[in-house]
Amino acid sequence: MKDDKEIHAEDASAELGNEAGAKAMDAALRSSFVILKGVIGVLVVYLLFSNAFVVEENSEGAIVLRFGEVTTTEMDTVWKPGFRYALPYPIEEKVEVKRAQPVKTRKGWYAPGGRMEVGPDEEAPKPDAIQDGYVLTADEKVIHVKSEMQYRIQDPIRYAFEFHNAPDVLKMILDNAITSAAAQKTLAEIRQPAINNEKTFPELVEVRARELVEQYGLGLDVTGVTLAPVGDIELPHFVQKSDASLS
Repeated sequence: MKDDKEIHAEDASAELGNEAGAKAMDAALRSSFVILKGVIGVLVVYLLFSNAFVVEENSEGAIVLRFGEVTTTEMDTVWKPGFRYALPYPIEEKVEVKRAQPVKTRKGWYAPGGRMEVGPDEEAPKPDAIQDGYVLTADEKVIHVKSEMQYRIQDPIRYAFEFHNAPDVLKMILDNAITSAAAQKTLAEIRQPAINNEKTFPELVEVRARELVEQYGLGLDVTGVTLAPVGDIELPHFVQKSDASLS
């Protein structure tokens, strides 16, 4: 049997071992807590700045939503350039709004690969009703037209949220305006300058475009419509060849 001294020595050794283990565990836990605090700190910083963004001047704007509600209401705030901050998603969300870009249409022009790309061709075919675009004049003449419309966004909230794709709506408006304006003038009137204070063909296109923009309530103003030099008006190839006075 072990005597009291041996038992006491074993107990003391066990206590020392337990104490050393406790200290090692405490040190490990302290190190783990330091690492955990560091990770939590990094995550907090990331979450706080995860929704930060930069708005480019004269290129885009930004609208901030908080729980789905618009918080950015002033025009100057929407277009304010530089560093912007929003709370982490889903608390807040940013919606980018591109500055007004010219709307172009080729609906009434030649199909890709036609004269527009390869230039005049003596062997050019007649208009292809399936591929080529065209509009009809008041005297039922066929013309090819391409155009560009400039606009200025006045209500970015409505422009961004009231329509699924406002640029597509604008393109549809421009196509409609060209068709409507062409139907109001004969071919000769379209190709000649306006007289007696009558509106020119581009002016009629712009008037119709303004009417439709106001009707749809897009939150913008049409600032101009151009047909040349950005756009153009042409007669079908076979008409140009058959009547030199119209080519």
